[in-house]
Order: sequence, then structure tokens, then C-alpha cells
Amino acid sequence: MKLVRLLLAIVAVVSLTPVIHGEEGVSERARIELALRDYAKLMCSAVFISARHLPEAQRDSGPLVTENIGSSYSVFTEADRARAQVHIDRKRKVVATTFRDFAPGMARFDGDQGCVILPRGVDNAFFTPKKVSTRLPPANTQSWPMGNVSPRQPPPDGIDPVKLQAVVDKVFSDLAGVVS
Repeated sequence: MKLVRLLLAIVAVVSLTPVIHGEEGVSERARIELALRDYAKLMCSAVFISARHLPEAQRDSGPLVTENIGSSYSVFTEADRARAQVHIDRKRKVVATTFRDFAPGMARFDGDQGCVILPRGVDNAFFTPKKVSTRLPPANTQSWPMGNVSPRQPPPDGIDPVKLQAVVDKVFSDLAGVVS
């Protein structure tokens, strides 16, 4: 009896696996187009929210789209992503990603709502963006990590503040290498 239950459990898990992963009935083409939309949203956030330079964002964050092991669009390889084109419309705050003959992925920056993936053939999100107000105090009045104020206590034993400042100065001396 235990063996029958075990076999039934194994059959149930194996038969539900495609449903759990959401890949049943989704074509390779559709998965690549989903990846292009995800890539557009990722680059939109990098450029319009984090103020990063596109080449750096493509290099350092782009692989997140292809390295998502088990994702429903893992058919979009890193080599594919490297050949995909990213187009930025700074005036409209829209990012489009294109790859071969696939439908482009599009994402739009909508203020406090961040970047939103746009469905195929749609130029605006299906909502009216709203200003988000905060009840948090200004960051320049709060200690890090909740704000931007450096701690006032002396550094821990063994940390020479002069040497530490020299290292910080050296790291940030080449502003061309610094990204937001």
C-alpha cells in the first residue's frame, strides 16, 4: 500500500511540473518575446530610476534576464541577449528591446510607479500614474542605513580613519569609472 501511494505521489508531481513552471503550451517564440519585455523593463529601471549608463547596465544587469535558471523564457540565451538591441527614447521615457524578427519588448517609466512593461501595440500603461507621498523624514536627517547621515561615533578599533579616507579618495578619484 505504501508503495502504491509513493508511486501515485511521484506521478502527480511529475505530471504537475509543467503547470508549476508555467511552460505548458507556451511556444519558444512567446518565451523569447517575454524575455525581451523583461529585458526592456530591466534596462528602463536601470536608465530612468537608477540613472545608470546603458552599456554598464547591459553588462552588469543584462545577464539577470538569461541566468534566471528555470524561468519560462530560459530559451533566450546570453548570446541572444548580447545581440539584442536596446533603444532608449528619453523624451517619452520608453525603452524598447529588439531581437531578430521577434515582437519588441517595451517598458515605460511612469514616475513614482517606476517602469512598467507595455503589452504589444500599447503605448501607455492601463492606469493613471499617481504621485506617491512619503511619511518618511528627509534622508539627510536620518542615520545610515535608513538615511544618508554618516555615523558620528568613532570608527571601530583597528580602523585608521586617515587610511580609510585615503582608500575612499583613491576609489572615487576616477569619476569616469563610477556609476550611479
